[in-house]
Amino acid sequence: MAAETDGLETAHDVSAALSIDVLGPAQLCVDGAPVPLGQVLARVLTLLALGPPKGVPVHSLEREAWPDGGEGNRTDRLHKAVSRLKALGLGPRLRHEDGRYRLDVSPDRIDAQRLLACAESLGGPRPPTDEALDAALALWRGDPADAMGLRGTQVRRVRDARAALLAERARRRKPRLLILDDLVGHSIAKMFGDYPCTVMTRLEEFWEVVDECEDLFDLILVDLHLSEGTGGAEGLAVLQALRRSKVAAILMTHRPREGEPEAVVRRHNLLAFYVKAGNTAGTDFSNLRALVDDLVSSDPNEILLPRFDEELARRERKATKLLKLSGGSEMSQRRMRQRVDEIRTMIRQQAPVGDIRGAMADFNDEWLPE
Repeated sequence: MAAETDGLETAHDVSAALSIDVLGPAQLCVDGAPVPLGQVLARVLTLLALGPPKGVPVHSLEREAWPDGGEGNRTDRLHKAVSRLKALGLGPRLRHEDGRYRLDVSPDRIDAQRLLACAESLGGPRPPTDEALDAALALWRGDPADAMGLRGTQVRRVRDARAALLAERARRRKPRLLILDDLVGHSIAKMFGDYPCTVMTRLEEFWEVVDECEDLFDLILVDLHLSEGTGGAEGLAVLQALRRSKVAAILMTHRPREGEPEAVVRRHNLLAFYVKAGNTAGTDFSNLRALVDDLVSSDPNEILLPRFDEELARRERKATKLLKLSGGSEMSQRRMRQRVDEIRTMIRQQAPVGDIRGAMADFNDEWLPE
């Protein structure tokens, strides 16, 4: 079947340089200049960019671009959207053949296709270098499922590809661990033999590097009772010092009080907690190794961001209740809710983890003091 022009002629030069980025808010650039896209055009462009080389069936585009139907004929709306994209710079490089629309654009000009190609090469004779792996992962500015509200097969493909690349990077690079434990820190480090580990047994050692943690470590394991007889004060001091850090942290404890680890993890926005079976050199810490292996094989943000959202809702409910019990003014309640909205926006926009942690800590200080 001959390629169709959709009845719209465009004088745009087919040799113009194009780039299409859809791993996040959709962007179309022609000769280095961004082209404004409305929501409908962004959705159609995203679906095309995520699609296989042979293109996306027309019926799939219609269904996924307008999942709720809406007003008017979806075929007509797709025809208009395609015509508009052609006029904006795609021209003959947006082709209609054999019941499919496809982008006749080099895959290295489409971020999603570059990510997919890198993932496909993992099991081949020439797997990506560390630099290529990092470059592919750096293309991800956000999940198309969130940015465009898409839920189809093509979105799952690119998400699975990213997950595979993250797992490969974690396999190649063991994170640098800081282990803060006065009794069994060195035993834990031995169990993490292939991880770069730093062990500290005294709070004073931590204070010497606290301002450099983000440069020195990727994951921090903190024993709640860092020294005997402190009632957890030293461990909590460490967590308080890390409250604005982007470095993920895991709480360790032995014989905790009921509900204590969960409460500490929530308040300090930690990655997880681990209850030690013992505090002697002969203790089996293999479950801790398994926990860390599992956590570092995925993106910590994918664990923390939903948890931030859930925890923020819990804190809002608690702060609302406290304000009512204390007779807080309507102005105070509005100010509290405004701050919640600001933090929720940070979470939705996937702000740096350290910034979100800091905002959540400030919320605690102002509205939920201990």
